[in-house]
Amino acid sequence: DDAADPVTLERLSVTGFKNYLVSPYRFWLRTILGLKAPEPVGAELDARLFGIALHEAVEVFGFEEIERLKRGEAHATDAGLIHERLVAAMSSGLDRLCGPNRGAGLRLQNRILEARLEHVAVEQAKMAVDGWRIHAVEERLDALLPIPGDTPMRVTGRIDRIDHHPDLGWRLIDFKSSDSGTTPDKAHRKSDRWIDLQLPLYRGLHAAQLPGSPDAADIATGYFLVGADPTKIKFTPSKRIDELQEDAMDTAVQVVRDIRAGHFEHLGDPPWEHDPIALVQRTQTLGAEDGG
Repeated sequence: DDAADPVTLERLSVTGFKNYLVSPYRFWLRTILGLKAPEPVGAELDARLFGIALHEAVEVFGFEEIERLKRGEAHATDAGLIHERLVAAMSSGLDRLCGPNRGAGLRLQNRILEARLEHVAVEQAKMAVDGWRIHAVEERLDALLPIPGDTPMRVTGRIDRIDHHPDLGWRLIDFKSSDSGTTPDKAHRKSDRWIDLQLPLYRGLHAAQLPGSPDAADIATGYFLVGADPTKIKFTPSKRIDELQEDAMDTAVQVVRDIRAGHFEHLGDPPWEHDPIALVQRTQTLGAEDGG
């Protein structure tokens, strides 16, 4: 049966909001019950490790650029040199994750990621020439979401990168390695409902922590897409969801209320293929249909 008792949750990650919107029941299994599946490192990079390798590359590069600025040096604008630095950081990360001796599958995926990083380097060089500067990398989000009439919820997360432009202001960037190339608008809204609140939460809760405390409406957000299509490897800003910022924050408040009230119904999108948490949901559902 669905959990009906009130739930006490001290904090909720940005990803947790998405998990609840996708499936309240699977959120309950994963977050409230703590059901997890092993994540072994095999002979090839799965989607998770592919993303980790990408983030390793851009994270190390970002920290290096921040240090350059502190020393009064200019941001890197040579795409070839940027690519070399990205690949070196990515390779170091893979050595730590998988060891230096890689099989054929890992070597092939290594080359695929190197090729994608070449396009990332070109886009990064363009942004530097245009005046964008890397302000922060892997910025910690730890803020209170006000819940009218109730205790605020502590929301946590990590913002992949924060860039600043002297004329255009701030933008919060999340790097995405999926081949789907889904834009921020499509990733956050399906028809007329929210399926993710990541970027609106970043914008709404992190504004006060930025220098000058800019208004949330003045902060741009988006994805840096690093998928299979080289023409789409670039920063893609959010657009339609920006106009719905207030609605997104209202939805976040409602998610917290529903979780605290113990609402974990069998709702949401169909289970993801190969998702071990979804397998439990499917098994429970079939059992209920059979009268078990």
